[in-house]
Amino acid sequence: SLSVVNNRKTLTSLFRFRRADNSFIWLETVSNPIIHAGKIVSIVSFSRDVTERVKKEQLLKDGKKRLKMALNTAKMGIWEWHIKEDSIIWDENLEQLYGLDRGEYDGTLEMYEKFIHPEDKPVFQNKIVEFAKSGEKRWHIINRIIKKDGEVAWLEGIGEMYYDKDGESTYFFGISSDITQRINIERDIASQNEALRKTNQELDNFVYRVSHDLRAPISSSLGLINLAQMELEEKKFDKEKIENIACYLPLLLKSMHRMDDFI
Repeated sequence: SLSVVNNRKTLTSLFRFRRADNSFIWLETVSNPIIHAGKIVSIVSFSRDVTERVKKEQLLKDGKKRLKMALNTAKMGIWEWHIKEDSIIWDENLEQLYGLDRGEYDGTLEMYEKFIHPEDKPVFQNKIVEFAKSGEKRWHIINRIIKKDGEVAWLEGIGEMYYDKDGESTYFFGISSDITQRINIERDIASQNEALRKTNQELDNFVYRVSHDLRAPISSSLGLINLAQMELEEKKFDKEKIENIACYLPLLLKSMHRMDDFI
């Protein structure tokens, strides 16, 4: 009441009260000064129970806190583009992803494009133009950015375009997430797979060489054994045949030594 008297204006206040059953309710009280001849002659106040409204507001605040925590944990940020006003809004999380201070982003497409990696900028610009012409709703893009401090990061953008009854785009909303770690992991896996492929290829080549190098002395040994066996099967051991068999033995021994040296 004193505030109403001092300010001579309507005052709205919110208080919590304990009821007879020890439960609590929230009351919103509006006080209006009645002024006559330049003086406040009375104050009229009325109160209403706003407990449910306060509970819903608190749930909304809690939900926003949980959303902010989830976005921080997932390295995500929210953006909005009001097409007709040509105004882009970034939440605090998205500014952090770009290395900016809170409120540093000026809400223009020009400033946004300054952060896009030079090699990715033409792709992004072409995709924006084609998306605007297509009339599609779903948006998806992956590109690199260069943060304020010069660090390069990979971002994935997912959004949805809204149109008016005439088919004109009016509102663009989406989420961007830092997927740098995911990209690095995928690259590491690809590199490991390539190294494994090369190792398997080298192993195949090694097995082939081993097979070829082993086959040569084995084939030679088998041929010499067959020749000696043919000489023996004739059962005529004249001096010439004995000399022939004697010649086979050093060759056979040489083949065996080759195989032994290889192994």
